[in-house]
Amino acid sequence: FQDHVALKKSQWIERQNLPIAGKITKVRLAKNGRDVAIVSGIPGVGGKITLAELASGKLQVKRTIEGHSDAIYGVAWSPDG
Repeated sequence: FQDHVALKKSQWIERQNLPIAGKITKVRLAKNGRDVAIVSGIPGVGGKITLAELASGKLQVKRTIEGHSDAIYGVAWSPDG
């Protein structure tokens, strides 16, 4: 499965294909305004967290954390970054 992530910046919207399985359940932007955590999964099957960097209006995947046995529904950034 592939979901699309729509990014909105001022007056434009761009769709990007990302290697995300299942439904996106949460998107969190870090305090630095550059890093994004995208949480996804399929209930009873598996979930993952995709860490990406927003650079020049494009999401660049930095790391994917996999191995969870169920969908993931929440994520938080550490207060100290």
